[in-house]
Amino acid sequence: MSTIPGDGAQIPEPAAASQVEIDGLMIRYVAGGASAGTPLVLFSPWPESIYAYAPMWPRLSSRFSLTAIDLPGFGRSDGRPDLYSPRALGDFLPRIVEALDVGSAHAVGPDVGTAALLFTEALHPGVFVSIQVGGGGAAFPLRVTGLLKDFIDAPSVDAFAGADPGVQESISHVLQCARVLGEVELLEDEADTRCPHRR
Repeated sequence: MSTIPGDGAQIPEPAAASQVEIDGLMIRYVAGGASAGTPLVLFSPWPESIYAYAPMWPRLSSRFSLTAIDLPGFGRSDGRPDLYSPRALGDFLPRIVEALDVGSAHAVGPDVGTAALLFTEALHPGVFVSIQVGGGGAAFPLRVTGLLKDFIDAPSVDAFAGADPGVQESISHVLQCARVLGEVELLEDEADTRCPHRR
């Protein structure tokens, strides 16, 4: 086991990781935590693997039923070129969740998982109870220019009417449902009815 201190169990060592075959791909994952806890699925960031969650696993494992998954083509999961677009990956994530029988779960998708989870929500609303997404480290105030600045500063998604319908639907959903919250509040905020996809 990892030697990182914390409140709960440690993340399983790589030798104890499991794999599941989905559409000819071997997908690596580890599972653990509180068996009766709220299900929480953690998707690996790029260029790391599920072990990016080792520092927080002990705190989360005492409270949540955890499943950390290496996305296809990342970590130790097999990849395939047709799954490397955010849309294709977002369409594939529900198959992983189904294969692992992880229902009614919250999902965390940093980095490459962000776009994948947004597409999952657009293409398959309700697969996850909630999603927590975000990129790498950022400074505030944000120092961005060009199209990214235009997107961040946009008062509505109307300016992006010509965008891919899946992207526009994801943007609209995020703007309606997302807000910055503390980690515990986000994971316990199931009663909020402002988001139509919350159960």
